[in-house]
Amino acid sequence: DITDGEPTRLRFKHYDVLHICIPYQVTPSFAKWVLDYANLFTPKLILIESTVAPDTTREISKSLDKSILLCHSPVNGRLLEGVEWGLTHYTKFIGPMSVAAGLVAMKYYEHLGLETCVCENPENTEWLKILDTTYWGLLIAWWQEIERISHQFKINPQNICKFFGTI
Repeated sequence: DITDGEPTRLRFKHYDVLHICIPYQVTPSFAKWVLDYANLFTPKLILIESTVAPDTTREISKSLDKSILLCHSPVNGRLLEGVEWGLTHYTKFIGPMSVAAGLVAMKYYEHLGLETCVCENPENTEWLKILDTTYWGLLIAWWQEIERISHQFKINPQNICKFFGTI
């Protein structure tokens, strides 16, 4: 529960896994929120699923209780497909802070029926998510340009798609 952007100061029972998927801001508040939630829920494993700047997970780990395992594992998928579809059809990439964290996160996600890929470190998944988001932005811009050209030169958009499908 967040009130005015801050977790309440209550203590909860111990939890095994804490999923963090809150909007990222390039400010100290994101790291503070993660650390506050870690202190509030005392999980064994934290999975940061937000899109974050590279090195965010590593910076958080420097202030995190060393007994807590930490990974970056960004949400993958497109809004139109829906969260459930994305979770069940895309591989869940895991960027662990340690080998142990990667193994625990992998077993957790696989227990939920998800396919996993454990990367070398959180910077890998932080960059993968940024590159993926950028790629989709470029595709959107490209298709907007194709639409503009098709209108200007009276090209049937269905033919464009059909032609691209042959490449």
